[in-house]
Amino acid sequence: MDGVMQILLLNFLFLLFFLLFIPILIDQTPLNGTWKRWIKVFSYSLAIISCIAFPIEAKQGLIFDLRYVATIIGSIYGGVPAAIVLWLVNISYRSFFWW
Repeated sequence: MDGVMQILLLNFLFLLFFLLFIPILIDQTPLNGTWKRWIKVFSYSLAIISCIAFPIEAKQGLIFDLRYVATIIGSIYGGVPAAIVLWLVNISYRSFFWW
């Protein structure tokens, strides 16, 4: 159970860093709005990839991760183009990771 808590906290750290900290830093830079949006989408994509790379195994055969949290939050804040990119990242990396 101790290992489960460590992985869960690691996933929360990924979510906090890539979904909150990086976008706040990006908003304070003097970049164009389009560049800011795509850098945020890239940050949300890294959150998805990080959560898939470190899944939580609660019991034998029960594996879950927090990739949907990152996908939904990124889709809400990024809009429809970001949602499409994030779902493609989610599906493609999961299919790559599954094989």
